[in-house]
Amino acid sequence: MYETLRATTAPEIKFKLTSIVSWPNESNGNSLAAVGSFTIGGISREETLKVLAKVTDNNLISFNGTIKTKND
Repeated sequence: MYETLRATTAPEIKFKLTSIVSWPNESNGNSLAAVGSFTIGGISREETLKVLAKVTDNNLISFNGTIKTKND
């Protein structure tokens, strides 16, 4: 797995957010689409993630979502 992820040369997994929009056809106002650049193993691709937004006790916004990956 470490070889596939290129852990020694690109040890980080990153998501750089570019925009947030409402999730289409979703009645839950906290469901959003997070659009951005997902980087794993040094390779980036544009992704849209379905996330749930929550305002925390200290008035920050936290996002929770998942993304499925596969070995190419």
